[in-house]
Amino acid sequence: MAESTNEDLESLPRGGFRCRLCHVTVANKPSLDDHLRGKKHQRLESLRSIRQAQELRSVFVSGFHKGTPASELSDYFQAYGEVINVVMDKDKGVYAIVELQDGEVLEKVLAQTQHTLGGQKLRVKPREKKDFKYTPPRKQGSAKRGQLSPEKLAEELCQADDVDAQMALLVQLFEFSEGERRLRDLLVTLFQEVFLEFFPGSAILPFGSSVNGFDVSGCDLDLFLDLEKTKKFQASAKSPTETPAKDGASPEPDACSEDSILSDIDLASATVPEVLELVATVLRKCVPGVHHVQVVPNARRPVVKFCHKESGLRGDISIDNKLALRNTRFLQLCTETDERVRPLVYAVRHWAKQQALA
Repeated sequence: MAESTNEDLESLPRGGFRCRLCHVTVANKPSLDDHLRGKKHQRLESLRSIRQAQELRSVFVSGFHKGTPASELSDYFQAYGEVINVVMDKDKGVYAIVELQDGEVLEKVLAQTQHTLGGQKLRVKPREKKDFKYTPPRKQGSAKRGQLSPEKLAEELCQADDVDAQMALLVQLFEFSEGERRLRDLLVTLFQEVFLEFFPGSAILPFGSSVNGFDVSGCDLDLFLDLEKTKKFQASAKSPTETPAKDGASPEPDACSEDSILSDIDLASATVPEVLELVATVLRKCVPGVHHVQVVPNARRPVVKFCHKESGLRGDISIDNKLALRNTRFLQLCTETDERVRPLVYAVRHWAKQQALA
């Protein structure tokens, strides 16, 4: 049985572990041990070992006539030993991967300085070693991520080996790409830096699908602006008993000074729409790449909506939605507790959408 490498496992800053091989996050060491002994991890380890063994006994072949059948290449290399498989370049037909029986046959092939087939000089070299990345088999020409029609998706699912593979495929089709995940992280960091300048002590906290483990490509970026520390800062800045700075150091910025945005509003007594108008002003004037900023004060949960111009990513900011943070953390814990939860939820959610239940 194959063994996990150190590169497979990553310790997370807030606790827990991530298996890079399976793209699974778990909460603690016992959960990690259960995952490593589980069916999915063992299957991927075995598949990786098979692929690595195939690489070690395969050669990359080019230089033959376009349209040369795989059987002709197989017959040629049979002279050196048994040929297990020949994989042709299906797009252009200009190269092939020839898998040989073992390393001994490989050495015989590479020891031959010149190979000729059909009057063409072949270029034969060891197969390039690549990092193993597992993706479920997909039909060529399928639509882009998240854009499959129900009919196309059904065809994709029929190609999977079993129900586990079908649910894993749903996750792969609908979850964030790495680029989309990085974009959202960068936007959160940018917002945090900007809002700290205007609201000292504030925090921008993402919640919902972007971070709860059940992300869907293209979903909105939901943000909560926590102003509790800012309110305390504003209150202390207004207090007449404030003590002067020691050692002649410059005092902290005065929240009531003319150049402070907090001089326009008392956060402790201001209404939610008033604060959101201030948030919208910061977004419009100070956050690069953000446009279509709109305050929605009469929604069930008042928010400021925005759009990131280059990516088209939409999002909203609320200031009185702490329960959403708790719900998000609960869902995160669910995904960390058992690796089966995430694909199951994707499958149930997709079914509910097809049945017009969600």
